[in-house]
Amino acid sequence: MPTGYRRILIGSDLSRFPADIIEEIRKLAAHGDPIFPEEIHLAFVLEALQDIPIDLPMAGLNLLPVAEEALGRLNLIARDLGSMPTRISTGVYHGKADKILASLAAVLKFDLILVVSHGRPLINRLMTGSLPGSLVHISPVSVLVIKDQARSEELSRSLRAHLPAEVLKPLAQSNGVTDK
Repeated sequence: MPTGYRRILIGSDLSRFPADIIEEIRKLAAHGDPIFPEEIHLAFVLEALQDIPIDLPMAGLNLLPVAEEALGRLNLIARDLGSMPTRISTGVYHGKADKILASLAAVLKFDLILVVSHGRPLINRLMTGSLPGSLVHISPVSVLVIKDQARSEELSRSLRAHLPAEVLKPLAQSNGVTDK
């Protein structure tokens, strides 16, 4: 049984990786020498246009400039991760993000998929789905979802401000059950 994750696939939304995500990767790595994963692959998926509900004709749309810009941004993220003695590669793909990431993990034999959750509002999740949630169900490997700390703190403040105190009271509660 492996002692850690040696090959990590990171599904990126092209945001810069905060230091806590890099620290999380270090924690995931096997203890010993080296303490970092052998390989990290940063992937960005351009969603398949037929899955986007819009009324504009998409025939003839050239995705190459978009893909090249995305690859440039992935390479900046890779440079941020470059302090680790790890082989880092990047790729831009086209299709449905959850299926592409799960397929990459299976075909390229990654040990773990890592994605960041930005905690989208419920209505957005209902309309577009949740990549982390879907990925957990279809992935052949473990999926680690790291919560975006800035967004998490913003949501916590909003909940504390708008939820009545009664909501936080349990309907039933036990302070522990002991056999004596």
